[in-house]
Amino acid sequence: MPVKGEYPVRIRNVMTSNVAEVSPDTPLFTVCTMMRERKISCVLVRDGKKILGIISERDLVRTIAMKGGDLRGSTASDSMSSPVETLTTEVTLENAVRLMNEKGYRRFPILNMDGVLTGIVTRSDVLRAFTRELEVAHEEMKDRAIRDYLTGLYNRRFFMAVMEKEFYRSKRYDVPLSLILLDIDDFKKFNDLHGHQYGDQILRTLSEILKRLSRTSDIISRFGGEEFTIIAPSAGSKQAAFFAERLRAALHEAGITVSIGVISFPEVDLKFPDDLVRRADAAMYYAKEHGKNRVKVWDCDMEKVEAPSSTS
Repeated sequence: MPVKGEYPVRIRNVMTSNVAEVSPDTPLFTVCTMMRERKISCVLVRDGKKILGIISERDLVRTIAMKGGDLRGSTASDSMSSPVETLTTEVTLENAVRLMNEKGYRRFPILNMDGVLTGIVTRSDVLRAFTRELEVAHEEMKDRAIRDYLTGLYNRRFFMAVMEKEFYRSKRYDVPLSLILLDIDDFKKFNDLHGHQYGDQILRTLSEILKRLSRTSDIISRFGGEEFTIIAPSAGSKQAAFFAERLRAALHEAGITVSIGVISFPEVDLKFPDDLVRRADAAMYYAKEHGKNRVKVWDCDMEKVEAPSSTS
């Protein structure tokens, strides 16, 4: 079974390791009995270490029809399909599909890197797994489009889409909605002093703390640079402010100081989703201008406060 994140998927991940083997002179009736009792669709025909052919259910049906149902005197060599091409355990599903299409083979014996028979794989096994691999890859591509590559959090594009949806849901059903916006204090100076690699580690550490302390319903995003947002559905200003203070304290304990702005709707009457973002940014800027490492909840007295285009 293909596993998310494991690309490319190898044949070893989908092959059947329980391989039935017979010699070329094994009576065909014995082969039929073996396949029925073990509930398998094929067997390998080997002469010592050499793989001579494969007998599938289709091969048996064809032989039985040709023999008029009388298998007396028939052996495995009379029914097997040959020649046989093998694959190694490290062949990718994509290459296996290509070989099957090019050569018309429906089954491949699988050898390990030492040339020892390890399993067998059928066309249906490969196609089913390859289809799943494509589906998983497609899902991961979609996920990457909405994720920040460094932190794994949602990106600004996804944040804006969810912010709009949650704002109008809050407005329609008259349920609270809070937005928390935080910015790392003096991050640019820190980055210039210690280097971007260490700065990136700070961003990752902060992201892990946000994820650990947030509710499952919260939507955490990297808004840009050293700015992060948390959309908190159904949270009023008191609950959001309490949570923001918990975040600030936890980050401070980890050696990261942040300025945090909080805005809650409909406690503050707003018309558009962008109004939430602007006011949360203004509250964050207010916290930064009044000492940093603190939380500020937006209130009407801050109506004339405007955040600069960039913060430090």
